[in-house]
Amino acid sequence: MDEASFRLALSMRCGIVAVTTLNAIVAQGYASMRDFREMTEEEIEFFVKAVNKLPQAAPGLPRPHIAYAAIKKLKAMRNWAVERQRLGIEIDHAAFTDEECQRILARMDEEAFFAVNKPVTPPLPEKFTSFGMKWREFSESLKGHLNTVRGCMNIPLAYLLRDVEVPTAEMMAADAVADMFSTTDERLMALVRLEGVEYQQDNRRLWDLLCPLIRGTAAWEYVKMCERNSDGRRAFRILQLRGEGEAAVDARRTKAEATLAKAQYTGRSKRFTLQSYINLLQGAFNDLEECGDPYGDRKKVDTFVKGLVADRFSVVRATIMGDPLKRGDFQLAYGYVETMENLRTTTEGHGDAFDRNVSSVGVDATAGKGNGKGKYGSSYVPPAEWAKMSPEDRKKLQTTRDKKKAKKGRTKGGKGAELKRKLSELAAETARELADDADDDSDDGKKSGGKKTAAKGGTTSGGPHDQFGRHVQAIAKFASKVATELEGSKKK
Repeated sequence: MDEASFRLALSMRCGIVAVTTLNAIVAQGYASMRDFREMTEEEIEFFVKAVNKLPQAAPGLPRPHIAYAAIKKLKAMRNWAVERQRLGIEIDHAAFTDEECQRILARMDEEAFFAVNKPVTPPLPEKFTSFGMKWREFSESLKGHLNTVRGCMNIPLAYLLRDVEVPTAEMMAADAVADMFSTTDERLMALVRLEGVEYQQDNRRLWDLLCPLIRGTAAWEYVKMCERNSDGRRAFRILQLRGEGEAAVDARRTKAEATLAKAQYTGRSKRFTLQSYINLLQGAFNDLEECGDPYGDRKKVDTFVKGLVADRFSVVRATIMGDPLKRGDFQLAYGYVETMENLRTTTEGHGDAFDRNVSSVGVDATAGKGNGKGKYGSSYVPPAEWAKMSPEDRKKLQTTRDKKKAKKGRTKGGKGAELKRKLSELAAETARELADDADDDSDDGKKSGGKKTAAKGGTTSGGPHDQFGRHVQAIAKFASKVATELEGSKKK
């Protein structure tokens, strides 16, 4: 590196053009960027003040002067030289282009932001217990912590855990850098040399964090030799090899496959929800992918549908398996099931008190005759029995039922009794619609071989999909009416 190229860099990139000022800088012993690299940013500010206080070099010559605007660019030049050293790249004055200067200035702004806006640091993992699945949890927790803790080079300490010891030529190439790394942090974490004073300090800090988590455990025997040099990176790499070696991968793969083979959702457990079932499958899918044996979407969907053993999923399973889009997209498939479950919950779950009212709604087969307590009394009439009744009997019985409900409401009085009566009537109406649909599907299916004639012409399928859709519509209408009644009750 010659002095002339350094003077040119000061002039072209830092805006220091006066010969007397350039001479003064060199006279102070700073004739290259390597010299500037040895200063801190604070020392550069003191240096500028010292140069600006220098007297005239000779009568008639202007005093040396470094403008305030040049200070930040001098710091950028210094930081650029430091970065080259950390990456193991030779300092070339000509390589400090305007683009490189602007890139370093942007990095300096980032570091200033990091200093003020520090993220919440995730806690360190619990003390190490065992390898296998526990190792994965331990290592991921450690990486999460180190990703938010910055070391001597102002980059996350997680760089110490990287797989590549020495960056390849392709990684170091300037044209590859822009394509390979999305952030400056990511680039520096991948490319900085794992050597030097700053690295040694960061490595010792990693050991200080790691040591209390493994001392006295089964892992200590593997890494205790690293204590002499406080070699945190070596210790982690040894543990990683033990926890992620071929034997560990095989065990992880076997466990994931066993999980998928026996995973089921019955709907009978309040703790093991549909979301719990999906999360269980997704975790096993992720494990297999990391082990190099990923499931395709179609196989994921087949596994997912196979485990939906609850009776209420019969139509849903048929819908997914008959739809090429849902069959080939795991997220779309489980999203559809979640939607149908949410609809079911919304339309059926109205609280215990309301459930009791709904359960008491029914049709008395001999209502109006004698004491009004007929075959079914006040219990719910099964759809099959309702379907056997003639329309005239249905209407007559429902009229009698409505009168009884109205009378009961008047007797008890109050808004609460009236609201219960209306809700019960709505529930009864919905039950009749569902039963009528089932009866119509049965009769039309026998007559038309599975095709149902629409009211205004044409045909609609009389299969389970259509029946399910009409049921959903009836339930949704019921929920809307219930909401209206509840809102009206509040206003009163």
